Amino acid sequence: MKTKTCFKCGRTLPISEFYTHSQMSDGHLNKCKDCTRRDVKQYRSANPRAELASRLKACRKNPTHKNANMAVDAALRAGVMVRPSVCQGCGRSASETRLSAHHHDYLKPLDVIWLCAACHRPVDKVRSFVESGATWDAWSKQNLKRKNRIKHALEYYKQHARVQNVEAIDEVLRDLDSFDSEEAT
Repeated sequence: MKTKTCFKCGRTLPISEFYTHSQMSDGHLNKCKDCTRRDVKQYRSANPRAELASRLKACRKNPTHKNANMAVDAALRAGVMVRPSVCQGCGRSASETRLSAHHHDYLKPLDVIWLCAACHRPVDKVRSFVESGATWDAWSKQNLKRKNRIKHALEYYKQHARVQNVEAIDEVLRDLDSFDSEEAT
C-alpha cells in the first residue's frame, strides 16, 4: 500500500487520505484530508465574505435549491443578511417556530422571504403547481385540506414572484372561492 507524509501534521498515511491534485508529481495534495478540512474551515470562518462570493458564484453556475440555501447560510454568517424575528407569511414569532428562506428564483439566491414551515409548504406547492403547468382539477384534490393556507400562498405568490402564468393562479383562486361558497350552502 502506498503511503505519504502530510507536511502539515507530519503523519504518514495511506495515499487515499490525501485529495487528488493533478499538478503534484504523485497526483495527490501534500496535505492530508483532515488538515485540508481544518484549513478550509478556518479560512471560511476568518473570511465569511469570501465564502459568500464563492457560494454566489456556484449559484450562478448551477442554480439549485442546495446552492441557493448554502448562499443564504453564507450571507447570514457574513452579516450581509439577517434572519427576521417573525414569519413574513403569518407573522408567527421565530421563538415559536423555525423560519426558513423561500426562494422564488434560484438565480437570485439572496432574494428570499422568511417563512415558517406551515407557510412554506403551501408556497412551495403553489410554485410547483405554477411551474408544472398542471391542471387545477388534479392538483386541487390533493390540496383542498389546506385551502386557506394555499389561498394565502397563491395571493402572496401572485404579488411577489415573477409568475408568467397569472391566469392559472386566478383560476385557482376563483375555484377556491367557489369551493368556499359551496361549503357554506
